[in-house]
Amino acid sequence: GGVVEIWAHESYPSSATEGSSGDWDYRFYHSKIKIYPDDKKTHHLGILINDDQRSEGAETFWIKLKWTTKLGYPPFGWYDLASSTSEVEITIDDDDVYDLTVSPSQVQEKDGAQTVSVTASVHGGAKLSEARTLGISVGAASDSATEGTDYQNVADFDITIPKGHTKASKNFVLTPTNDSDAEGDEQITIAGGVKKQINGRALTPQVNGTSLRLVDDDLKTITLSAAPSITEGGGAQTVTVTATANGTVKRTIPVTVWVGKSGDSAVEGTDYHDVNKLTVTIPSGSTSGTGTVEITPINDTTLENNETLSLTGVTTVGVPVTDGSVTILDNDV
Repeated sequence: GGVVEIWAHESYPSSATEGSSGDWDYRFYHSKIKIYPDDKKTHHLGILINDDQRSEGAETFWIKLKWTTKLGYPPFGWYDLASSTSEVEITIDDDDVYDLTVSPSQVQEKDGAQTVSVTASVHGGAKLSEARTLGISVGAASDSATEGTDYQNVADFDITIPKGHTKASKNFVLTPTNDSDAEGDEQITIAGGVKKQINGRALTPQVNGTSLRLVDDDLKTITLSAAPSITEGGGAQTVTVTATANGTVKRTIPVTVWVGKSGDSAVEGTDYHDVNKLTVTIPSGSTSGTGTVEITPINDTTLENNETLSLTGVTTVGVPVTDGSVTILDNDV
């Protein structure tokens, strides 16, 4: 028979802090149990975890269980209880990281007022030991979509995840401005933070925000073209690539362009040397933009038709890009 006591292990490293004030992570509140001969019951030692609402990641600490006192029983099959220890590492999973998601993930500019649902969930799926209230904001200064111009102002609102739950949702109404500007798809940020303090100390949880895509119906396509044609025996030659929108763009739109693709009549490495991709930018207030690329044909002696290599492009604003091409004029006729 003897008394078992729980201790913080002084020799092993712990990222969690023992204590009862300040930035503490755990403390022992029921640290001793008595075990008698032939005792086969389950006993409980108590560790209190501080639900501090700070984003700090998972933390660990080591404890040791030690026989500290004999209960006076005769030393039958004597066992030195004072030297017996058991070491255990404990991990505290942090539940102060939250994820935001939206449904639907995109809305059409032309469809008028639309209901959007925002869901806040505990990262990792832990059930909260007390309710959490997140303050949600729609729109940010860095967004490509401008609040008050591209869509009507949206007031901040709260989402409360109840105690014992992992997530909660709330709706808001987004009303896009159905303008005639060719601007491409735009992004609206959905962000949040915890609206609470403990003992006057600001909380620092991590809220992983999300975004909503505002789909433009005015900028329908961008077309690529190139000039001039190049001659097989002309060495390295500069080609001007033009990206043309179907209307005047409201904001600057970069188009990433690749030269050549599988299936072209001109084969990279056979008919021309490798070519790096380029970016063609359509400035705000314009209908088109240009960029240049250097292409070096391979001067062979094969009698062949004129050959073409494709120009393919992509934008970050969700607008389809129509391919263009460059012609290599054969000089062996």
